[in-house]
Amino acid sequence: MHKLHTVYDFRIDQAIIPGDSYILIAFAAFGFLLFFYNIQFGAPPFILPKGKYFGLVFGIFALLIFLVIAGTRFRDYSEVKNVFDQKLYNVIEGRVQEYHPMPAGGHDTERFRVGNLYFTMSDFDYGIMGYNHAASHGGVIRSNLYVRIWYPTYGRIAILHLETE
Repeated sequence: MHKLHTVYDFRIDQAIIPGDSYILIAFAAFGFLLFFYNIQFGAPPFILPKGKYFGLVFGIFALLIFLVIAGTRFRDYSEVKNVFDQKLYNVIEGRVQEYHPMPAGGHDTERFRVGNLYFTMSDFDYGIMGYNHAASHGGVIRSNLYVRIWYPTYGRIAILHLETE
């Protein structure tokens, strides 16, 4: 019998919107402030006279990109939450085999097998909800580690819940 502890649980640990996406809010605020500064005091010295609406366009563009990212992520989060609510997941338990670590610089994925199921992940993959923390960036998966993984019964195989020795 293996004594396991929870390392990751989607319901607790998953951020709906990646933290680095919030920089777009700062860009939008900068654009809108620049626009209102231009209206109130005239164009700042670093803006061309014909660039009166640059700040407005810049702010709207940054805000739209953020809203698209937030909407997409919220939809994905809702779908995965539904997996838990409807219990549409399987559980596999065993030793990590055929482990291939992700290099610290990225440009590859971390891959491994548990039983007859293959998992692939990367810290740079924002498109998948679930555990994406490669060992090269502080993740816990390594060769021969005993794990219990919950994964969806349909779609891409993602780690929704991870327990390790």
